[in-house]
Amino acid sequence: MTYLVIYGDYGKQFLEAYRAILEASKNGANVAQLIAEFNQLVGLARKSRVEDVVAKLSGIVDEASVLGEAAKSAQLTFMVVAVVSALVLAGVFIVFYVKYRYVIWRFWSKLRSRHKVYPAVSVRKSMIIDPEVSAVILALIVVIGVFAIAQVYVSGRVVEPFSEIGLLGPKMKIGDYPTEVVVGEKIKLYIYLGNHMGYPVWYVVFLKIGDRTTFINETVPANIEPVWSYEVLLDHNSNVTIPITLSLNKTGTNVRLIFELWTVSENGELAYHNRWVHLWVNVTKPPI
Repeated sequence: MTYLVIYGDYGKQFLEAYRAILEASKNGANVAQLIAEFNQLVGLARKSRVEDVVAKLSGIVDEASVLGEAAKSAQLTFMVVAVVSALVLAGVFIVFYVKYRYVIWRFWSKLRSRHKVYPAVSVRKSMIIDPEVSAVILALIVVIGVFAIAQVYVSGRVVEPFSEIGLLGPKMKIGDYPTEVVVGEKIKLYIYLGNHMGYPVWYVVFLKIGDRTTFINETVPANIEPVWSYEVLLDHNSNVTIPITLSLNKTGTNVRLIFELWTVSENGELAYHNRWVHLWVNVTKPPI
């Protein structure tokens, strides 16, 4: 297993910062800056440059707590204002309807004054609803509608959450992938990650070197030790393109470069995220 921050000397502190960012995000806070600071510390930790990392992670936790509480308060205020506004609007509508319903009826009758009305016998029951009942029904509709809109605005829930992983070629585009490489030759690729889960996600990408016999699917990762890894915390509706330069140290036909997507949970558990991309290459000896 390649080095991962979550299993390093400061794994506990990183996990606490991650949880704090998640909680602040759930409360509606803008955590973009905290995520940027978190990723910077991840990069430093992976390079063993962790000066004051504990203090900096503690600062992220404190700032996330402040932002989360402020966002929660703003959220509550918004909900109260929305509900009160809906009730006031409904009350105004009811008063107007009850007070001026006959004026509305006379105006309608005047518009239809040239029409003749003939008595008729019908077995159907009248569909006319008492005006006061109509007013109450319409008022309830208004209240429910405004409340529903407020809920959607505040929660911002994602109907179909998903994550993205893509493999891009040397020109940072789909296609033009290398298929024939020489032992020791540098291979330039890019990994694209996108988060549409509705909340920040701590992603881990593993590179594994396999072949035709390597089994992998949406539920089972390749049973091979990774030779490279990358960690990043992505906010909802954000993405990142990761450059990777690698070389292969032995010849082979149908060598399979497998990039798996994993996630770190709030409890610090590393789990396969059911997504992967791969590239087939043939590795030859260098020319003499």
